[in-house]
Amino acid sequence: MKKLPLISILSLALVGASADAGTLDEAADALRAGEASRALELVRPLAARGNPAAQLLLGDLHHDGAGVPQSYVEAGAWYRRAAKRGFAPAQTRLGSLYAEAKGLPQDFSQAEVWYRRAALQGEAEGQYRLGRLYFYGIGVEADPVEGATWLRRASEQGHPKAQGDLGIAYTVGTGVERDDGEAVRWFRRAAEQGDAFAQSQLGRMYYNGNGVPRDAVMAYVWFDRAVSNGDDGAKRDSVARELTPVQRARARRLLEAGSALPAP
Repeated sequence: MKKLPLISILSLALVGASADAGTLDEAADALRAGEASRALELVRPLAARGNPAAQLLLGDLHHDGAGVPQSYVEAGAWYRRAAKRGFAPAQTRLGSLYAEAKGLPQDFSQAEVWYRRAALQGEAEGQYRLGRLYFYGIGVEADPVEGATWLRRASEQGHPKAQGDLGIAYTVGTGVERDDGEAVRWFRRAAEQGDAFAQSQLGRMYYNGNGVPRDAVMAYVWFDRAVSNGDDGAKRDSVARELTPVQRARARRLLEAGSALPAP
């Protein structure tokens, strides 16, 4: 499950009373300092009083075993409390526990219910996960059109995983009309956020000349970036053997330029 970024705790504080916001800020500072036990002391009373942001964070601490023994069951109990209060991030997390059979029996119908509740509130992670269920038919009857619709909504909010999946939809013409140019656009948006899958897919598009002019150098550059983010080096190394010395020099310049890569 995607872990809650610590910095987001500051924004989560806004859902509680103003008196709670300062405590959640302090909990965020404690977590940044690696003091999970201190964070636990701070959020536990707020969670018991019904603050959904604190309940979410307490669930995350149990989920990750930070400051408390690791327990998906306890995590789920706290996510459920916040989810029933309508807190979208907790609804998504609860759905994920059902989908992944973590502390709860695997139940994709329940996962769908909670993902949808979060998605309807505009929560990008919930939209992404709901979209994947329908696009790939994961535990539900496949509906690529609905799946692509939710993936698009998450993508438009900048969700890189959703952008990568939406790019795939356009490359194969599932749920949307096939459009390699659109695929490249979404792969690029995710790739520029450092998503290894999208970087590899963008490299493939350049290598094959799909949606962009064929460019082995740009293919190499994006494959190399994917390797930097955890992808294996097979595709990059294969392209490298095809490059001329001039092309290798160009690739080095582009990689040294960092994020300043030219758009097609």
